[in-house]
Amino acid sequence: MNQPRPSLTEPLVTFFAATALASALYWTGQVVPFVRDNLHGAIAVIFLYAPALAARWSRRGFDYREAGLRLDPVRLNLGVTGLALAVTWPVFFVAFLAFYGYVCRVGAPVFVQ
Repeated sequence: MNQPRPSLTEPLVTFFAATALASALYWTGQVVPFVRDNLHGAIAVIFLYAPALAARWSRRGFDYREAGLRLDPVRLNLGVTGLALAVTWPVFFVAFLAFYGYVCRVGAPVFVQ
């Protein structure tokens, strides 16, 4: 038996709605200090819960584990995180020192006046 092909409509509408809400919060934050001070957390919450809310509106279940939000296997996740840090941190550190040495040296060009 053929199952219906999943549509991209729901994920795209959800993404654009979450983006519009995040944009509205950004512009609200320009005049409301509380929103501006908590903007990053609010946007993270919007994008974390938007798929679950969309699933609820379409009357189907949503499992965060199926969406990839899970801790197990802990050992593998810690290993991948450690490897990512081992590869990216030295590159970032060297690039930061090079950039800092260039920007903060005596006689460096002024970028902002």
